[in-house]
Amino acid sequence: MTERHPPHSDHADASPHVARWADTLVDLNKRIAMLARLLGAPLVQDADLERLLGAVEAARGFDGTTAQQREHREHDELRGLLALRCTMMAQVIDELGLDLTHQLTQVVGERLQRMGLSPEAYGFLLSDKIDRAVTAGASPAGSPGRPHSS
Repeated sequence: MTERHPPHSDHADASPHVARWADTLVDLNKRIAMLARLLGAPLVQDADLERLLGAVEAARGFDGTTAQQREHREHDELRGLLALRCTMMAQVIDELGLDLTHQLTQVVGERLQRMGLSPEAYGFLLSDKIDRAVTAGASPAGSPGRPHSS
């Protein structure tokens, strides 16, 4: 079970909703890192993620050994978790806005780093892109980020 912390301990406005997002993202990224390490699947560059997300294998009728079947299921799970994270991040940006999402991703990254996981281990390459967007003052089109009340 993941140790629960508010997303930004020194941030007075850290809501339980944001804390739940942080906990969920930590747990999700830990599982992604574990599967990527187990499968020897690099998650260092956008091309690595695109290759994994685009790799569609015939799941039905797969007649490999038990070990091959397990590896096939693990690849499917990794692809699914990466796609889920993309969907979740779009929802987070929509709900919280870019600035709070930026803070959230920094806190999640710090928590994972304290656990010994670098962004390359779990393939979260979006953090650098969010950093650049926040620095440039950008906002995703159509996603002004509504304040969320719990």
